This record gives sequence, structure tokens and C-alpha cells, in this order.
Amino acid sequence: MEGERRRAEVEEETRVKEAEAAELAAKAQSIGDENGTLLEQLEAQRRIRGTLEQELERLKALQQLKSHSGEPDIEDLEKQLLEAVEVQGALRFSLLRSQAGAEEAQGQRLAMEARASELRERLEEARGSYVFAIEALDHKVAALEREGYEAERTAERLERALESTAFRTRM
Repeated sequence: MEGERRRAEVEEETRVKEAEAAELAAKAQSIGDENGTLLEQLEAQRRIRGTLEQELERLKALQQLKSHSGEPDIEDLEKQLLEAVEVQGALRFSLLRSQAGAEEAQGQRLAMEARASELRERLEEARGSYVFAIEALDHKVAALEREGYEAERTAERLERALESTAFRTRM
């Protein structure tokens, strides 16, 4: 009875831990996907930055050729370049934060898988103990049945002997 209850508890705990491990795995996958997207965005921003820096250099060279013409397009490009650099920094920060979250989720997943494995081992041990206890009880029941059968036969022999003795005393 106690073995069955304990086995049921261990099985339920195993199911809960496996569900938690699956949830953490899904979370890790989601964070990994988010990291991939952020890396793609970061790479795109780097390409844009490179293009803008080249364009800025070209425009600065053009400005030096024109000397003091004061074209506002260069100022706009410089502003865009600064914005792109800021966006790149923000993306880099987001990427690092997402990587840290993914690593944490991966660690939690591994811990949950280890716990689930431990619980499976405990369940197998509990099953083994349960089977052993049942076998011991079966042997005990069989021994008691044999003893009962033998006691009945002995009682029958004693009754016959008593009847035979009673019959002889009457005669």
C-alpha cells in the first residue's frame, strides 16, 4: 500500500518535472530564435553603418573640394550615422541580454533533466522494492495456507483418534 502510494507520488513528481523541463526547453528555443533575429538585425545595422560611413567619407571629400558651399545633406548624413551607431549599440545590448537569458534557460533545462533522471531512478528503485515486498507477501501467504492446510489435517486426525478412543472406552 505504502509502496504504491510512494510510486504514484514519484511518478507524478516525474511528470511535473518533465513538463517543467519541456517548458524550459521551449523557452530556451524561443530565446535562441530571438537571438538569431537580433543577430540578423545587428548584422544589417553593421552593413548600413559601413555604407553610411563610406558615404560620409565621400561627402566630406566632396565638401572639401567645394570648399565652403555648406551643403546640409552632409549634416543629415552625419545625424543618420550617429543614429545608426546608437541603434547598433542598443542591438548589441539586447543581444547580450538575450544570450544571458538563453544560457540561464539552458542551465535550468539541464538541471530539470537531471532531476527528472534522478526521479526516474528513484521510481525504478521503488518499483523494485514494491515487487520484492509483493513477492515476500505472496510467499508468506503461501506458507500460511500450507500451515492452515496442515492444521486442518492434524485436527481431522485428532478427531478420528478421539472418536476411536471414545469408541473403545465404550466397549
